Amino acid sequence: YNLITLFLNREELAALGSLISMSEPELRQAAEEHGINLKYVFYVTGPMGVGKSTCLANLYSLTTYDEWTQERLPVLAKDRHKLADDENARVREWLGEEFYRKNWNLSESQVGIHLVDRPPLDPLAFTNRTEWARRAAVQLAAVVRGPEGRVIQPGHVILLLGEPAELHGRILS
Repeated sequence: YNLITLFLNREELAALGSLISMSEPELRQAAEEHGINLKYVFYVTGPMGVGKSTCLANLYSLTTYDEWTQERLPVLAKDRHKLADDENARVREWLGEEFYRKNWNLSESQVGIHLVDRPPLDPLAFTNRTEWARRAAVQLAAVVRGPEGRVIQPGHVILLLGEPAELHGRILS
């Protein structure tokens, strides 16, 4: 029911009231003075069909970043092994832009709990193991590009797992 009970004494209640009434810049300054982190990033990953998007949809009271920031390319529905070279290049360029946008949005935010569907290294799951190093370098360059040189935002990885037979059925349906 999204119900949280806090048992606070007078001083703690006054401190909570003070925090709630602060503007974001005031809150950030107070947190910095006391060495408190106000930004938490969680990258949700796992195999297709495991329920990443569904999980994040149920956490709508937090800041969530959907799987894609723009309409998904139709070619993404194709078997990756059957993509023509130009389609593969278009997919990689589009994916780089997607992860760049998500990382940019994350880097702009200073406060909150942020849950990200599809972290920047997810494309490696669709890359042959012998190509991982090269693909990771290409992906990194796409995400942190530009004169601002933003780093991939640090965070924690949440790996969702499922039974292969169940996931297979979900993907087929």
